[in-house]
Amino acid sequence: MPATERRQTPRIPLNRTLLARLPNQEKFFSTTSDISQEGLGFYTATPLPEGAILTVQLDLPDAEQTPQALTLEGFVSHCVDTFENGYHIGLQLRNPPQDFEQLITHLTQRSV
Repeated sequence: MPATERRQTPRIPLNRTLLARLPNQEKFFSTTSDISQEGLGFYTATPLPEGAILTVQLDLPDAEQTPQALTLEGFVSHCVDTFENGYHIGLQLRNPPQDFEQLITHLTQRSV
């Protein structure tokens, strides 16, 4: 039976490096799996607790393919052991920057 999609906005596959920071200031690098208007998926070597607040930094290309540095904040909505790629983390975003929606729209158009 296929999983039911719970997101209001589509996921866009995305393979980018990000830098994440926990509230205790611990930092780690990760690789994204997908992004949407509401959230971000990425992989970690160790599990993160649901509800943990994270700040992430990554670059997304704009319409001219110029990388735009973004700082996003959110909370861990899920942490799933993939048994192959470590843990898949779902980050629910809180108050993304104003230009974030335009960058996601551009990525959506590129992935079609």
